[in-house]
Amino acid sequence: MSKLQTKQWIKRSFEIKAVQDDGSFEGYASVFLNLDNALDIVLRGAFTETLTKSGGAVPILWAHDPNEPLGFGESAIEDTKGLYVKGQINLELQKGREMHSMAKMAAKAGKSIGLSIGYVARDYDYTDSGIRELKAVDMVEYSLTLFPCNEEATIVSVKSIVESGEAPEISKKKRDIEYILKGAGCSQKEAKSAVAVIFDKRDAVEEETKTDDKAIVSQLEDLLATFKTT
Repeated sequence: MSKLQTKQWIKRSFEIKAVQDDGSFEGYASVFLNLDNALDIVLRGAFTETLTKSGGAVPILWAHDPNEPLGFGESAIEDTKGLYVKGQINLELQKGREMHSMAKMAAKAGKSIGLSIGYVARDYDYTDSGIRELKAVDMVEYSLTLFPCNEEATIVSVKSIVESGEAPEISKKKRDIEYILKGAGCSQKEAKSAVAVIFDKRDAVEEETKTDDKAIVSQLEDLLATFKTT
């Protein structure tokens, strides 16, 4: 499906590396195959055209607010993981100094400021589970946020697929859950193994008791916790 939309943003942010004393920073503004809270996934190559035009030189905002500029992007590239950006916070701006100070404080506490992109969707398709796969986007800006991504968004997203009474055929449901697990840090092999275990257990439960999917969600949480700690 090719359809121009108004500006949106990835509703899940990613950690940046330490902000330097001069306000420069780098990190992933978007990670491929990572499901956000609005059930959007960015596919590899989605930024190819927009980077040809801008080279990653786009405004940096605070929390996607055009009235709160922080600086400007210096460069951006697509690698195998996602969109890697380098930017500069303008320390002559009051908000820039505030966010620079906040980022340094977070680093001392062992935490991290997040990054999130603002974009216009150019080309996308929907899976049968309602996940939108973004194949081409125009990056309009990216923003610093206080909250990097967290595991809870992954669990909630998987529950929405596994527990859905209007779910598509099992093979498509498995594929969508693999997307989510890989976005949460699992390798492709781990994601496939987890899905196999989850659905094998579901088949056994349904055959014996004809119960709902809550048992599978519990298994998913246990498996994801295992992968995240290994």
